[in-house]
Amino acid sequence: MSLRLSGIDVPSAIVNLEFQLQRTQRLLEWVLANNHGLVAIPQEVFDKIARESLMEVQKKYPTTGVIGIGQGVIAPSDLQKRGE
Repeated sequence: MSLRLSGIDVPSAIVNLEFQLQRTQRLLEWVLANNHGLVAIPQEVFDKIARESLMEVQKKYPTTGVIGIGQGVIAPSDLQKRGE
């Protein structure tokens, strides 16, 4: 039996996300290493991508109450632990 949290198969989700993160990171590193004239992403574009990514996570996992983008994605249970 696998660990489920708010309908999420946690171990499968972690493995899936680790793969996607590693793949994306390696692709980005390759693009940056092989495109020397590439202009850095402006902060406004980076922030827009972060907001859109957060909205996608919130849509995918609506019952988790995920919030925030400053220090990464934060669940309400994390806020309780920190006393916020």
